[in-house]
Amino acid sequence: MEEARALLLARALEEGDRTGELTSARERERAGAEARASGGEGADTTRLVARARALVELAAGRERAVKALAAGSTTGAGAVWMAPLALVLGLSTHLLGGRSVNVLAFPLLGALVWNATVYLLLLVAWIRGLARREVGATSSHGLLSGLVSSRLGARVTRLVTGAGARSSGVLTAVGARFADLWLACVRPLLVTRVRVALHVSAAALVAGLVAGMYLRGIAFEYRAQWESTFLGPDAARALLGTLLGPASHLSGIALPDLAAIHGTGEGAGGPAAPWIHLWAITAGLFVVVPRLALAALDAGHAARLSRALPFPMSEVYWRRLRGSGGAEVRVLVVPYGAAPAPRVADRLRVLLHDLLGARAEIVQADALEYGAEGQAIEPPPEPGCLVLLFALAQTPELEVHARLLAELRARTTPGGRLLVVVDGSAYAERLGEGATGRERLAERRRAWDRAAREAGLAVTHIDLAVGLDEQDLERAEAALWTAPGGGGAS
Repeated sequence: MEEARALLLARALEEGDRTGELTSARERERAGAEARASGGEGADTTRLVARARALVELAAGRERAVKALAAGSTTGAGAVWMAPLALVLGLSTHLLGGRSVNVLAFPLLGALVWNATVYLLLLVAWIRGLARREVGATSSHGLLSGLVSSRLGARVTRLVTGAGARSSGVLTAVGARFADLWLACVRPLLVTRVRVALHVSAAALVAGLVAGMYLRGIAFEYRAQWESTFLGPDAARALLGTLLGPASHLSGIALPDLAAIHGTGEGAGGPAAPWIHLWAITAGLFVVVPRLALAALDAGHAARLSRALPFPMSEVYWRRLRGSGGAEVRVLVVPYGAAPAPRVADRLRVLLHDLLGARAEIVQADALEYGAEGQAIEPPPEPGCLVLLFALAQTPELEVHARLLAELRARTTPGGRLLVVVDGSAYAERLGEGATGRERLAERRRAWDRAAREAGLAVTHIDLAVGLDEQDLERAEAALWTAPGGGGAS
């Protein structure tokens, strides 16, 4: 868990501190190089953790709010205070009652009904969860998860604001990003721990109710009575036989005669001890035992989660770091139709280094002539990436461009990656800024999208002449890691 916290805080620092106030780009690169040197080849997780710890330590030395985030964002042990409180509440309930008990309105009856409702809701949620997994949908977090998220998010905010951060703008961004990342990671663990506390608390409440009756029964005599507007003796006997039958069968205590205790008031009723025993056994069978069993199941699940939090290492951010950490990645850029202008080639190189790491070896090949076959291009190196660069000014043709992409896709091995980039800079400059120009740009991009879909690929549309922004990077990342062969580079 400490490793996950360091990894996510380092990511929040990088994504929230764009200007490098807390850790500069050079320091991040040096931390990665030192981690690679100490972790060896292939030790991806160990290397990333070492890099993350170095960055967090560096930032914490400059801003104590970072240290507060690193030390204070713990998950705790759950709502452990709930169970003792429930036990005390159950014990004290009988202090408010008299010395007679209505066997049809026994204090434990409400607890039995409530817990039966909870079991039904849990069963429905379990069935719905199975259905969602079958169709691949994502489960909603629910009220409990929302409350947990709100509480932890507020705690992270207090850690940032309470540390007297100097770089308030940067720390606010880092704290907000870390809260999102940390919540997504630990939410299943926190919700499971709260469920454990709720199950134990329900069992403790009922145990307190039972213990309270027995303790008060030592000093006072309870009288069992009953009356009902709607139920006669036969109906009441049938109802109590259904509720208390399992307890009677297990304990050997026969259900007392209802006729002898019918009515209320002073002098009415009979001994309450048999009824208390039967209701106590029933509560144990249908509340205490099931709740503790559910708590044990959730506790086991929480223990597994605490040992290995569900960590989305398949996300682009982590895959990019992992892809830049081992041997150098070989990248072959192949322009189609014409060589790109120098500034376009330079910005494409920056984009590829951002995607694949500073150690990526980028080579630009000669431009392919129109109509070239896929056999004229070497398949993506392994591990490495083939980048096919088109100009948006070209009109895509299914017989030419789509066929070329399909051939390259078929030749892409699991260890290689294929990225299709369409640069719109020259075409956008030619069309100008008017509405007509924007519409023609959108229409041409849609045409390229259709051609790429024919080959089972996605196009990354970028204007390389005006610089790169975060959206450019995100689009390229998504296309790169969902391209054929991309799954093998994890």
